[in-house]
Amino acid sequence: MSLGFRAGGAYVGLESVTGSVVFATGASPSGSLSGTAIVEGLGDLSFSGNLSTSFSGSALTFAGTGIQLNVGEFGSLTGNISVEKDSDGNILVGATAVSATVGVSGAGISVSGASLGLYVSGVTETAGGYALVANGSAALNGFTGITLAASAGVRINTLGRSIDKTINGVAVKFDSPNLVQELAIDNGTLTVAGVGSVTADLAVRSETKTVSGAQVTDLQIGLGDVSASLNLGALTASLTNGQGAILLHKTGTQAGTYALELEGSVGVTGSGVALTATNMRVAVNRMGAAVEDVTVSTGGGSYTMNLVNNETRVSGVAEASIGGLTVEGELFVEAVTGVSGLVSGTTLKQTIVGGSGLSLAIEASGQSLATLTGGDLLLVLSEDETTPANQWLSATASIDGLTIAGGSLAYVNSATLSINEVLSGSGPAIDWSGANAKTVALSARDPSLTGTLNLADARYQIAIDGGLDFGPARVAGAFNLLKTTNGTDPEWNLSATSVEVAVEAAGARVALTSGSGNLYVGPQGKRGSLSGVAEISGLGGLSLGGTLSASFSGNDLTLSGTGVAINVDGFGSVSGDFSVEKTGTGATEKLKVGLNNVSADFGGVTLASGRLGLVAEQNSFGESVYALVGSGTAGLNAGFAGVSLNATARVAINAMGKAVDEDVVVGGQTIAVEFDSANPYRALEISSGTVTIAELGSVSGALAIISESETVGTTTIERTRIGLTGVNGNLTPGGVGATLTAGRGAIYLETETEAGVTTRGYGLQMNGNVALAGIPNVTLTANALNVSYNRLGRNISNLVVPTGGEDYVLNLVDNETRISGEMDLSIAGVLDVSGNLFIESRTGAQSISRTLTDGSSVSLDQLIIGGENISARIGTGTVGAELYDTDFAVVISSEVGWFPDSG
Repeated sequence: MSLGFRAGGAYVGLESVTGSVVFATGASPSGSLSGTAIVEGLGDLSFSGNLSTSFSGSALTFAGTGIQLNVGEFGSLTGNISVEKDSDGNILVGATAVSATVGVSGAGISVSGASLGLYVSGVTETAGGYALVANGSAALNGFTGITLAASAGVRINTLGRSIDKTINGVAVKFDSPNLVQELAIDNGTLTVAGVGSVTADLAVRSETKTVSGAQVTDLQIGLGDVSASLNLGALTASLTNGQGAILLHKTGTQAGTYALELEGSVGVTGSGVALTATNMRVAVNRMGAAVEDVTVSTGGGSYTMNLVNNETRVSGVAEASIGGLTVEGELFVEAVTGVSGLVSGTTLKQTIVGGSGLSLAIEASGQSLATLTGGDLLLVLSEDETTPANQWLSATASIDGLTIAGGSLAYVNSATLSINEVLSGSGPAIDWSGANAKTVALSARDPSLTGTLNLADARYQIAIDGGLDFGPARVAGAFNLLKTTNGTDPEWNLSATSVEVAVEAAGARVALTSGSGNLYVGPQGKRGSLSGVAEISGLGGLSLGGTLSASFSGNDLTLSGTGVAINVDGFGSVSGDFSVEKTGTGATEKLKVGLNNVSADFGGVTLASGRLGLVAEQNSFGESVYALVGSGTAGLNAGFAGVSLNATARVAINAMGKAVDEDVVVGGQTIAVEFDSANPYRALEISSGTVTIAELGSVSGALAIISESETVGTTTIERTRIGLTGVNGNLTPGGVGATLTAGRGAIYLETETEAGVTTRGYGLQMNGNVALAGIPNVTLTANALNVSYNRLGRNISNLVVPTGGEDYVLNLVDNETRISGEMDLSIAGVLDVSGNLFIESRTGAQSISRTLTDGSSVSLDQLIIGGENISARIGTGTVGAELYDTDFAVVISSEVGWFPDSG
């Protein structure tokens, strides 16, 4: 026989009933029945124990002592219950003195002193649902080192709808129709030995299964509204406004293992570390393996756990100060104690800070030394457990960005920070090499991301293979930044043996290559220099020669040099005290180069005591183009014996393809780089200069100079063409005095170098108005004569020389020194000649030797006068003869060293 209450497909009652009940008319039933408690139609809910009936009036109720309610694998509840049915046909179960176990006995959470309310209702004709709430005090069983003190509530809802009932004084309330099966612990405190205490709202899920014959229990405890006080080795961490989860695992009678992960606002102190953050993670893993992507219900949501095996760390986005370093970003802090073998005879406790993508500020003596960004950092602060004043700081980090006293890391192939020093106390730095090397996981989400300390000696350096920008200049290559001191102040020593320092703009680049030296940067300022080979690129036809130095000017690194040469292909070379600057940004970016104390060699023409300015930019096609203007005192190469030039010269090149109006400051003076025309232009201009030629004299006028160089095989030929206009001068060919006015002409200079042997030659030709003087009894007048002088060793035919106006065509006979043209000549009143004449002088190296009638030998200077198609009259007074269309030559010889007044 069975007896019970039915609600739809749900049934709660007794079976194997015994006892008796008396029903009498007009009276309440009397007597009692008892039997085994049964539940049907409620899924995994079952009862164990005996129930008995009682009547209140005509109402039937069941009651029992020590009745056990089993909820599948979730757990069981035991207490004194009563069962009745309400007017709506639902079954109501109340219980007192309830004890509950979530999980299994010896491996779960127990609840004691609870009151229970159970609401059973039909869902279908064959099944029912229920909602259960039991509130009491919770404790944790079976996990050594972890205790729980909390107010707990077992909450189960399988009705598929919300409910709000009060049963036996217990509020059975579920706002959501969702399935709920949990142990909810409001404001419970978990204490973990060696870790600390956590106060939170707890939601517990238990799973028990048999694996290889052993009972395995896993508890997941979701944590909400967390506050915690944690002792992480040598650190103390406080956490508020947090959430998280705990995993508990127990196999058979083995000791239980656990993992704890919390997030919230964290403060950390201890062992030289100060850390604050509004959102950090506290992780303790004693599961024996990493925890990856385990999601735990917190009652109000869920929390996903990821922990590195055996970690004890605080991590998250925070700022931490340790050993003069300030670390910011997504970092972790963990601590270990009892470390031996690193420092002889000393046991250490260590604080470990690390993470990925961090920024790191380095300070010393209250001074900011550097800021590093994008670092994957591992930092260890070691402290003597017996003498805490003895501390060691060790760190390694990769770097993406660096700022040091106004210099920033522009690009990086590799950059690493290495620190290994005694922070306080005495003795050597820690030797991390060999078996002492320490590798630490830097991310719980990426196990491949690790940091390794493997430093054998003391150091504090940043090793860079990349580029470090100081203002417009970039130091590039492989170099070290070594932390040192200047007096009592810390500073960085940039030590380089093969670096490049460059200033780049508009596609052009001026660089110091193969550079070496030391730069020092610190609170006392910047000092030192690097030196290397000068180089320019990006500007076709230009090259640099000489040595550049890189040194600090204010906060910027500047490139400068003495005797640095700018070489223009096919034109010449200009050298001087070099400087370079970058101006503008984007489309207005320019590179400006200046030379002070200029000297130049344009294949024969030299420039001295001048200044030069060069401007480079990009044109509309993205090509790097330039224009330059320089000025100075012009002269001729000393190798051209007998020829000299004294003039003020201007070298000008416009390769920009447009008119130019720029300024370049050189040596405190402004050089105007100006061109009115967009036409290509390249010339050495001399508005006024004087050319002096031994044995011939000097002429002055405006000069236009063009130099070019050509190399064929092992032979290099430098050619300089000088066009002259507005020429005036005094000429003395062979002692003959002649004046030249209103003239024009050209000078051609040539230098040939083959196999290290250099030869030089030159020639000139001018025409203008000439008057002859200085020859006794000889007079000459002409309005359009040519003055010719050739020391090239060969004839010159039809050589075109630009003059700035109409070109001049040069034609010279080998070794000539002559005046020629239409002239009137009178010799001692005996010979009068008119027509196309020439006068040639042979003096000095051109003088000749002759034997006289008496057999003696003399050296003679000669003046040769000749012509063709001339008219002449020979004779004196009325005696004479006239000649027409005559070719003639007169040679006037004088002994070398004889003068007319010498007797």
